[in-house]
Amino acid sequence: MKGSLLIVLAFFTQFASSNNLGNCDFNTAQYLNKLRNINEIQKIEVNIDDYRKWTVNTLEAFISRNTSITDKYKKKYPATVITHYSFGKCLHQSRVRLHGDWKDHINFEKGGHLNQSIDVALEDGSIANIVKFKLLLPKTRRHENEIILTKILRIVDLIAPRTSLVPVQINGTNAEMLFQEKASKELLESMYRREGPLFEGDERFLFNNYNIQTKETSHLLLESLSLAKITNDNWASSNLIPAQIAINSFSILQKVYMTYGRDYFDNYVLDWKLLSQNNEQLIKEWAMYEILLFATNSSHALRPHNRKFYYNSLKGGMEPIYFDGNPRDINTKWIRRMPQFSEYPDLKSEHFLALERKIRAIEPDFLSNTMEGNLFLVSEEETKTILENILLKISRLHESFKDYHNNKLLGNLDEKTSIHETLLKNIREAMPKSSIIYINEMPSAEKPDIFPANICSVMDNKCIKYSLNISEIGRMLERKKLSKQSFDSPLFIYPASLEKDKTKIQSFDNGLITAQASEGSILSFNEESRILSIDLITINDWVLIKNSHLNGMKVILKSGIISKNIKSSTSRFNQFGLTGCLSFYNTSFKDTQIIANALNTRCEDVINIINSSGKIENLKVVGASADGLDIDFSDLSIASLAVYDALNDCLDLSQGNYKIESGVLKNCGDKAISVGEQSLFSAKDIIINQANIGIASKDSSESSIDSLRMKKTNICAEAFQKKQEFYGAKLKISNLECNVTSLNKDKNSLIQVL
Repeated sequence: MKGSLLIVLAFFTQFASSNNLGNCDFNTAQYLNKLRNINEIQKIEVNIDDYRKWTVNTLEAFISRNTSITDKYKKKYPATVITHYSFGKCLHQSRVRLHGDWKDHINFEKGGHLNQSIDVALEDGSIANIVKFKLLLPKTRRHENEIILTKILRIVDLIAPRTSLVPVQINGTNAEMLFQEKASKELLESMYRREGPLFEGDERFLFNNYNIQTKETSHLLLESLSLAKITNDNWASSNLIPAQIAINSFSILQKVYMTYGRDYFDNYVLDWKLLSQNNEQLIKEWAMYEILLFATNSSHALRPHNRKFYYNSLKGGMEPIYFDGNPRDINTKWIRRMPQFSEYPDLKSEHFLALERKIRAIEPDFLSNTMEGNLFLVSEEETKTILENILLKISRLHESFKDYHNNKLLGNLDEKTSIHETLLKNIREAMPKSSIIYINEMPSAEKPDIFPANICSVMDNKCIKYSLNISEIGRMLERKKLSKQSFDSPLFIYPASLEKDKTKIQSFDNGLITAQASEGSILSFNEESRILSIDLITINDWVLIKNSHLNGMKVILKSGIISKNIKSSTSRFNQFGLTGCLSFYNTSFKDTQIIANALNTRCEDVINIINSSGKIENLKVVGASADGLDIDFSDLSIASLAVYDALNDCLDLSQGNYKIESGVLKNCGDKAISVGEQSLFSAKDIIINQANIGIASKDSSESSIDSLRMKKTNICAEAFQKKQEFYGAKLKISNLECNVTSLNKDKNSLIQVL
């Protein structure tokens, strides 16, 4: 066999890399662990093409009469960003702009050199898997406190940006600056969340309407009009389904902000029930987030205009994203600001206790090690003290809460007036020329890409009909003027609830299994045989098993659909963000079997496993209109795997740790095995019969197979970088048998055949 393998090794084909994948002077696959660690960066060099114009713009922003940095000074400039490592450097074409609301983001260094916080968007490649980030003057984020807080938040699974102190050089001016990623797809995926709608409080009216000379309008008085806006408008405008998800989630958030706007002054409270859509787990998450920010003296992040949100379709509600907490004195025993507990009707003692357990579970040496390589050092003893002080403050907050509760001072927010009427009144007074858009209904079958809407003047309530197309959804949700809009001022979008498909919730095995399903799906559970049977009746049927424990159980999925002439969906996912006919989310497996026969369904994946763990003894999928089995963000092993007759990939793995003991993959339309997005994959024995590509390892993934036998394949194996935010990939194969001698890789990847 070894003689034949030598022939295979002679036929490597070099891929041509895409032009957005970056330009490094080393093979990125050799340094994957170091490249994903911000602390490995020796220096970030930013060279702005027209530095004279940049300097003039910055000076004008600094000397302007406004106390804030207004939008007119936040123009984008082309730049080259060079990331320096001990083992080489990477060049990135980029665009940069001034960052910040206030002028503390602009500073004169010794010698008269200008330095400032900047936003950076890389047009090719990434830094630590990050494409969009800020370089901040440390004083604007309380120096190392920001780093400590974001790391703690991430450890307890609350969404927070990766942050580190790095040496920076901007057109020859050296400084130490905070590197912090922006709220984006890459941030979500780094915390094992799928891409979805991202929102933030809209600050435009807060700062652009503050006159420092007359002081006639306090900027805080306009906070009730700030509402919210989407930040990833391209995602919302990409397709009908993302547009529907974005509008529905935006409607939830706008109602939350409008409720806040009735009683805004010195009030940090948003409606958790509305944000979470009554999901108790999400309410607990919101509670822990806010308690932790009060305990770390970081409540500045709770001002509505500072808040950022992620709509998690799988959880069915909003999650908080940390931003700009201004963390003061984390390592102290005092609490700078106490919450107004009377305004938190959904807060419970168990929320404090849950957060305490999470903080106690953090090992001081682990937290200290995450700082290793940073420009400041935090010892194990220091991190121990920090964690102890946070726990002390959580306990004090809990005692204060119990005092309020015992004195019966808790109550619901007062429903004094209609939130719609209050909003209209405030807009008429502050911005009489503005307008509101109302979405009336879902797109019809005759016009599937059009949302019928009205745009109304707030001053005289005159309305015009408007046909809102999908490409305009993003602009609308970002609160920008629409292309055909005659009104001068930005839109104030009123919530529109667009109906989702009806679903049903069922529970099995004494509550250990929770299933959400389309109305047409049929589920039944036999307690004796421990078989969960699922029948899909229509092409649009689906089942989601979530927050469950499958122990010693067999799951059987069947489809009664006969027609083979099924149009594929225009979107990868449905209105609930699901790609699978049968999906598992946040589920543990032990001694589990899954058998699926789902030919002729419209799903992107027959089976999709997300954020789950454990071991599946036997998993078999027969028939798929796209992918057979897709696993994301999971830590999973499979003893025996069989996937047959998939029109696309038989097995698709992303961003997780996966092991397969034996697998047979047959009649795969594209790849038999696709390993991507920073996955670790190992297999003992794999047999592939008929596929375009045997195995592809891509985008920072590391794959190894002890024995791989293939026939009827066009390409044995590939290793390459596909997405901008990742790097090259590794693939190691022992005992390879393949009907062709084709191994493809790009310049940043490695294939080893033994």
